[in-house]
Amino acid sequence: MTEPPPIGSREELRAFIGENLGFACVHASYAIDYAELGQDALLGLAVRNATSHFKAALETYHDLCSNAVAEESA
Repeated sequence: MTEPPPIGSREELRAFIGENLGFACVHASYAIDYAELGQDALLGLAVRNATSHFKAALETYHDLCSNAVAEESA
């Protein structure tokens, strides 16, 4: 079994981004289905969940970029 990457490592940040983008896609797919079914309450929930996962991925991407700049400066 492979060891997980160290906490806060670039590999872990990339994995976290990938997982959250995957979750965002799942919730976006739910949102499409709920929109087609006219289920407004569930549509809103799915949109909020997709947005939360995308936001987490975006914020982590900024951390990843900040770490890259810091490593280049060192």
